[in-house]
Amino acid sequence: MAANTAHLIELTSVLNDLRSKAALHDFTIIIGGKRRGKKFPTHRVILAAASDYFNTLFLSEHFKENDKDEVVLKHTDCSSPDVFEIVLEFIYTGKSDGVTKENCFDVLAAACYLQIKYLIKECSKFICKSYKGDNLAFENPLRIFNMACNYGLPDLKTLGLTLMARDFKELAQTDDFLVYMTSGLFSDLLERKDLAVPSEKMLLDAVLEWLQHSWNSRKKHAWPLLQKVRLGLIPMEDVRKYQRDNLSEIVEFSRVYYELLEYHTLKQMEPEQRKGPLLRAMQDAFIPRDTVKAPVMIHSSTYPSRVHYFGTRAGTLTSIKFDADGVPDATDATLHVVQDELYIVGGNAGRMQKFIRINPGMKSSQELPRLKQGRRNAAVVYHQGYLYAIGGDVKKDPKGTPVFTASAERYDFQRMVWQGIADLPCTLRDPHAIVFNNKIVVCGVEVGARVGDQDMARVKVFDPDTNQWARLLDGKCAEMGQYWLSNSGEPNCLYLIMTRKDTSIGKYSTTVFEYRQISQDHTTSIKLGSSTNVDQSLLGQSKLPAFRIGSDVYLIVRNYIYKTGVKIEDDQIYETDLSKWDVLLTNAGGDKFTEFIIRV
Repeated sequence: MAANTAHLIELTSVLNDLRSKAALHDFTIIIGGKRRGKKFPTHRVILAAASDYFNTLFLSEHFKENDKDEVVLKHTDCSSPDVFEIVLEFIYTGKSDGVTKENCFDVLAAACYLQIKYLIKECSKFICKSYKGDNLAFENPLRIFNMACNYGLPDLKTLGLTLMARDFKELAQTDDFLVYMTSGLFSDLLERKDLAVPSEKMLLDAVLEWLQHSWNSRKKHAWPLLQKVRLGLIPMEDVRKYQRDNLSEIVEFSRVYYELLEYHTLKQMEPEQRKGPLLRAMQDAFIPRDTVKAPVMIHSSTYPSRVHYFGTRAGTLTSIKFDADGVPDATDATLHVVQDELYIVGGNAGRMQKFIRINPGMKSSQELPRLKQGRRNAAVVYHQGYLYAIGGDVKKDPKGTPVFTASAERYDFQRMVWQGIADLPCTLRDPHAIVFNNKIVVCGVEVGARVGDQDMARVKVFDPDTNQWARLLDGKCAEMGQYWLSNSGEPNCLYLIMTRKDTSIGKYSTTVFEYRQISQDHTTSIKLGSSTNVDQSLLGQSKLPAFRIGSDVYLIVRNYIYKTGVKIEDDQIYETDLSKWDVLLTNAGGDKFTEFIIRV
């Protein structure tokens, strides 16, 4: 006889009703500390049936002997009363309606800790589905991958691997990479065909940093990892530096260095004849990867638009073949990458309301729902399932001067519609936006506001939870100065970058201010401390605005802040040469620039 579904539905409803009324309960769970924590009345038999953690706890001899009627859950994965309420709701009803894109990782962590297998599966399905629907951002794919491995979630494991390969450059800059990346997983990633990195030098840097984080215990993994880096694609001067300064203890690396030296010297011989035994064993040492995460330029002066990617090793622009009818015109548009797709927002003339997606690998494009307000050169940023388009100019006056707007809107990837949000408190010229601690921060020069001969710079912060703007910073800047924002991967540091071009010499001067967050009132705005100037010495001459934060060198190319991978060493005394990047200005009138995963 089949189970009576109506009976099961009513049973779960009654059980949950008993829980909500604290009726017939025989056990209390406390979340957030014994004194001030929140108490949840529950029923042992229900908990034991749904959770292996509670089943083991209640049946343990120690627990039975002490006859406890409550427990304080202290683990960090079970520290939120709101999350635990969702967990209990699932235990009693089997419903996971409370799982959202904002809390899904926290609920998954709690479900894993409490060993609630069906809630684990529900969270895994929700995360995978949300990712495919462009409705979820992944800040820590390594953590997700480890969870998936620990609890046998193949779909989530596959997704975690894909994300780590796609965003390896960003992953390698995190503390989690240095601490939690295993040698086996690292080796697997280095072998993946879809590993998207700007250059093999960046991979070699990542391997070296990972090894040096715990050299004594990781030294044995050095050569197995190093031989999977395509060393033949790295300039010899860099290989020589690594061999001399960092990896002299690794015998195999010293040997392959001399084999590479011989390979590049004996150019009159056939390539295979020049290879020593180690290079012959490294079959891919000289073969470029199929997938590259590289700077991409869309040249809008012709139709169809031409697309080039910048090879950081050779310092050259290489053309990309685009299928179908070519890349849409991106003149005066804003480019933004969400996951592995490129979006063109707004544009010139009749394209001001256009919203276009370019699919992975630069193979085809698709027109999406139009913007509510046509705009050019808007500030565009992605956050938690929404793409924000803020400000920009909407037309030109009779003198040809851009007329800017304070309007703003966002695209809901789940519903596939644009929706208006609160206008900026003031109209900004050349706005730029980033996400900082779950809020949208926008900077620019206020239109029509001047003190003497100086413009007024404004930094505003938008809270998506309240649909309100607030003031963050104000300041003066020299005429025709332009402002940018960065957090350089540091969650509590906001950097305000001001650039100004000296037209007499065609070079830029750059000032960088660092602000550290001192508190955050979640109902109003972010609170920052006073600013400090960031040292900008040792930057070589460049036709592009350049700045440094710490040892990292950045360029501003067509409204895009690009981390070059160039480092300024602690003991450096001469300027860093940035001249190879000037090629990015070649025939670049009106071009757009971003960093994107391409298939080459």
